[in-house]
Amino acid sequence: MASDAPWSNFTQADYSSQQWARACVIDREEGDPGSKDRYLLAVREPGGAVNRNAVYEAARKIHTVEGVAPDKKTVAARKLVTLYRTDLAETPPDSLTNMVATGERAASPETETMWTNNWQGYKNGSPVEARKGPDGVRSIGGYAAVYNTRSMPMQNFVEIVENSFFNKSRADDWPGVVCRFDHSNMMLLGTTASGTLRLAPDNVGLDYTVALPEHRGDVWELVDRRDVRNSSFAFQVFDDEFTYDEGFPVRHLVSGRLIDVSPVVTPAYPDATVGLRSMARHVGAPYEEVIKRAASDELRSFFIRTDNNGKPAKKRSGRQALAEILAMEDPK
Repeated sequence: MASDAPWSNFTQADYSSQQWARACVIDREEGDPGSKDRYLLAVREPGGAVNRNAVYEAARKIHTVEGVAPDKKTVAARKLVTLYRTDLAETPPDSLTNMVATGERAASPETETMWTNNWQGYKNGSPVEARKGPDGVRSIGGYAAVYNTRSMPMQNFVEIVENSFFNKSRADDWPGVVCRFDHSNMMLLGTTASGTLRLAPDNVGLDYTVALPEHRGDVWELVDRRDVRNSSFAFQVFDDEFTYDEGFPVRHLVSGRLIDVSPVVTPAYPDATVGLRSMARHVGAPYEEVIKRAASDELRSFFIRTDNNGKPAKKRSGRQALAEILAMEDPK
């Protein structure tokens, strides 16, 4: 429940630097993380409770904030929309939802990649295999993505691709999706536009088949000999969520855009940077603090209490855990 205390009861001086950082919806990501000047639009009281009047004020002021990149204002507006719906149980103002929609249309999320050999317990055979149709056309394919299965740990968190992740790309008929060897533009193998790349989501994941060009018999042979065994996909995330389960923060990939599918020789370890940035936004913490806790294997502190003398902690969302952490840090 949100607090209805007058927002004028609180001043910046009532907060420690860490409390102020977590109370604000905007992090400029410039300057000293311990400086209060880096953070704008506080919506929480020093103890961590969301203040209804502060949310109202932030919603009015966000349109006039200067010196902040548009994408950061969009992220802040999205946080405010979530606070309206979950903590205030109110419909957010149109000006706020329109700001989110406009910003998301203009923004281009960072491209990420994931590899099938990173999924734990994947037992459905070789992630990429050589195929030959009745017409003699050589093709390769496999599962580029597997649903509802935890990835191997990346910087002390894991990822899960939800069944809904490819819904938008599928509804749009997979626009612009290509198949490239090792994600290289110099090794284009097929495209959805030409019909040489076919995508078939099922209850396991996203299966792909690409009819190889005649001069790419080497790729078919490498896959057939199992020199190449892995598949990968490149994507952009539109919506993700974080939970905590079985000892790890879990990033759920809810919706996004598929960019390519790719047989790969040596899958690189996934870059966790984008996921950690997203986690910082979800828990309302400075990115530098999230990086620091990831390096020391302390990301769980954003999701569970660590002062319970070893007692099992109940599962919490990032928002719930953040409120508890702030309450523990309240000096009063």
